[in-house]
Amino acid sequence: SKFLIVICSPRAAKSPLVCKEVQEFIDLGREEYIIPFIIDGEPYSKDAGKECFPKALKSLAGEKELLGININENGRESAAVKVIAHMFDVRFDSLWQRFQKEEKRKRRFIISGLIGGVLFLLGVIVTIAWFLYQQRLTNQELDRRNVQIEQQNKDLDAKSDSISNANIALQEAKDSIQKKETDLQVAYNDLARTKSSLAQSNIDLRN
Repeated sequence: SKFLIVICSPRAAKSPLVCKEVQEFIDLGREEYIIPFIIDGEPYSKDAGKECFPKALKSLAGEKELLGININENGRESAAVKVIAHMFDVRFDSLWQRFQKEEKRKRRFIISGLIGGVLFLLGVIVTIAWFLYQQRLTNQELDRRNVQIEQQNKDLDAKSDSISNANIALQEAKDSIQKKETDLQVAYNDLARTKSSLAQSNIDLRN
């Protein structure tokens, strides 16, 4: 690798393996390509418990002394961009502006996606609400028609009962007329017999 990014912390400073890796890179004469990335602690601290540089890094002095990139001072994103700027030998400000533009573009994309999602959900909710409203109207219309049909059936039943009663009354009237006709016929027969008897009596009287 061209660069060696050393994750610096009090735990890393105490690691023999980390110190060995750094020392091997220094022995190759490539100390200028070492990038200390401080995530915890302090470099060149008087408190051994807070020291974050491995012993090999602390051995560099003068022009070879390295300044670490501290995420606690610069922030995680800014520190990462500083590392990249150092690796590609570009100005931090230029790269940071490009990074911020990209972040803004991502945020706009995310916000646009969220707005689109919200609008889609609103559209779904409105569609469901409209469907439920139409369903409610349909159910109300069906209920109204069912009530009308029930009322019509009741009216038909009432008319049917009325017609049945009328038919019964008519039949009774017919039966009554027929009975009266029978009575009249009996009376007529009796009258005819009486007339015949009177005629016979007149004949007898003449004789």
